[in-house]
Amino acid sequence: MALNMQGTWVVQATSKSASYAQRFVIQGSSNLTENFTHEIKPSDLTLPRYEVTVHGDNWVIDIQNKPKGKNWRSSEMQVTPPVKSGGVYQFTIESNDAGSDADFNDLILTCYTPVTGTDFIVHGKARYYDWRCIANPCFESVLGIDTLAGLKEGSKVSALRDALLAVYPEKVSRLLRNPGSAEATRRFKPVIIPLTETAQDTRREAVTMRLEPSTIEVNTEPRKKEKLSFDAPRDIKVVSYATAAASEKLSRSNRVDLSRYRDRLEWNCHIHPLPSVEIRFFEYDRTTAELTGGAFTLEGNREFLGSTFTDRNGYFIFRYQRSLLDAAQEVYADLSTGLGEDYVVQSKPDLILQLFGDEDPSTPLYETGLYRNVDFLHYINICIPDSALETIPFVCGDNDNMIQALGRVELGVPGNDLHADGKITCSILGQLCAAWRGVVEMKGCMRNADIYYYTIRYKKAGETDAKLKVIPDNLTQYRYVAADSSVSAPVDVTTEANLDIKNDSTKVKMKAFFNCENYLGDDPANPIIWRESARRIKAKLSTGRYFEADAPSSGSLEFVVNTFDKDGNHLPYEERVPLYFDNLYPDADILDDVQAAGQTLGHCALFKLSDRQMNEPIVIKILVDHETGFIHNYRVSMLKGAVGGNAIVVREADVGLSAVGKMSSSPNNTGRNFVETTPNCLTGFRGTLNEPDAEIDTAGYYTIELEPASSNGWLEPDEDFCAFSIELHGHTRHTNGYNDPRHFEAREVNIGIQRFNPIAP
Repeated sequence: MALNMQGTWVVQATSKSASYAQRFVIQGSSNLTENFTHEIKPSDLTLPRYEVTVHGDNWVIDIQNKPKGKNWRSSEMQVTPPVKSGGVYQFTIESNDAGSDADFNDLILTCYTPVTGTDFIVHGKARYYDWRCIANPCFESVLGIDTLAGLKEGSKVSALRDALLAVYPEKVSRLLRNPGSAEATRRFKPVIIPLTETAQDTRREAVTMRLEPSTIEVNTEPRKKEKLSFDAPRDIKVVSYATAAASEKLSRSNRVDLSRYRDRLEWNCHIHPLPSVEIRFFEYDRTTAELTGGAFTLEGNREFLGSTFTDRNGYFIFRYQRSLLDAAQEVYADLSTGLGEDYVVQSKPDLILQLFGDEDPSTPLYETGLYRNVDFLHYINICIPDSALETIPFVCGDNDNMIQALGRVELGVPGNDLHADGKITCSILGQLCAAWRGVVEMKGCMRNADIYYYTIRYKKAGETDAKLKVIPDNLTQYRYVAADSSVSAPVDVTTEANLDIKNDSTKVKMKAFFNCENYLGDDPANPIIWRESARRIKAKLSTGRYFEADAPSSGSLEFVVNTFDKDGNHLPYEERVPLYFDNLYPDADILDDVQAAGQTLGHCALFKLSDRQMNEPIVIKILVDHETGFIHNYRVSMLKGAVGGNAIVVREADVGLSAVGKMSSSPNNTGRNFVETTPNCLTGFRGTLNEPDAEIDTAGYYTIELEPASSNGWLEPDEDFCAFSIELHGHTRHTNGYNDPRHFEAREVNIGIQRFNPIAP
């Protein structure tokens, strides 16, 4: 994949350990040609090594390789952490070409730039974590919660709940009052709890320094040198200041308890690299309230600094500039006193980072908390919840399969089982014998340098190959824009080509896709530099497009991937992937006819009950039916009043199903969970129709009784009236490779209960 760079860097050819030809391409610089290309020669690697100076706000560099007799293709690239040495910052770019090894030493470039008083470099790793992590695992001195689900779960622990209410009293109380509402989801922002006294300190930091003119020599060509001038900082000292005294929200014992809790959270936390995502950087001006110890609301002013992309390991390097502050400015006047005329002051910025995906460059997938007092060379770890990702980038595994993942579900790894009929069991998504629905991303690797085109065709399970049809979906990938590498542009890689589809030397024109691992466009002088996602996503299958309008909209399909060289000749690389698509939605309903104390009334009915009748059950009829049998679970709940507490006895049971889908009965059970009892996903679970002992009417409705949760009955002794909401909700066993089981719900039925003999005033 390509690497984004900012500002002035010197790129040096350091070493080559490959038989294939190697080159690097630079796009978006302000001083080089639009597509600067340099092929490595043996003389480039002898002292003095070949170097080129690159200027530009945002530019991109791509290492490419050329197997003998083949086209140029992008190499895999990764970076090493930058270091400060001898007055420069430097790091290396390592690459792996199309050869059989994977040692990332085929071509190594070194990038370096002078240390100045105005340049800052932020580097680190971006990773994502799964639902097991309640708190963000990347923060060390603070406990950060990034999701509303994490806030809800964490609030069950008394130490964390007390801390949340101490730091964010109004915000947390409001969110926890009704955490499932759309309003709570919209209003939620990450919360940060300091775990150390240092983390609680709100002081700002700055540095004082002298600047001395300096130069370094660059070997733009052997025996020709170019001087690069800059102002080198000297006598750097860190100073701090506080605008007001910070208020301490948490005691030392509070922080100790929270630190122990955070350490326990990491035991079950699964963290994975996040390659090829865009990170945007903002300088943040803390509000007066935040500077004086208030909770971080992140509502202060922001300045956009620029963006970069992570490499295959989730590593990123970003450089930005900040102009020197006048020592006479108000907040820095005391820092400059007595330093002398040649001293200047530079503040340490506070940063907020945002992550973006390919599909919507205008809306961030995730925003980090605040990173305070960032140094000139600063390491930052970023962890984001997987629920924030539209897609999860994929890095090729060690196996030889072309299709290696469906969404985030890696094939052939423990816990993930793609069954013979295409149903999926996946532990990380909590899916059991699920069907595919939505847009399914086929991800994989076509490393062979001969693969220029590939086709994907499909047929119904059991049909012969004569029934194979090309998939109806096209494919759009994203490239860097040569003039501005901070921008991505869509490219339709769907094409038509003359291909030897039957491997009989007869070529026919048919729909195919360019293999972006080898295809760099049709103009050798202006090669396409792809985003890493373009090299890994091979198809996006929309499950609703694979069945005729008048035919069943679910079933088992087999997808066949074939490969071809640039001339359309058939290559011996073929794969078959079974997928069970299901596009049916379940029926879910609660009849309006609600019975209580011998009365049958409808929606919004008012039941008048005496004290003697206050504990009598409420009888309702419900229906849950999914024709193809992919119900995961269903539940009945009854909420009481504005607070929304559960008003009924909840007794849940996991009940095993036989191969024909029957369930044993469980008295007073408010729901059912699917449990697979056969090894090949042969069991279907339609819903209430699988209740063998239930009272099922001709329309398929199941009669159940609801019992009050309180021993005092539906109303407490001091209550005269309350409103109740009867709800039916559940999940189906559907996934697109990213999401957990799909949620469904019925229209709620609302009733009121009034005490027949009202409480005397």
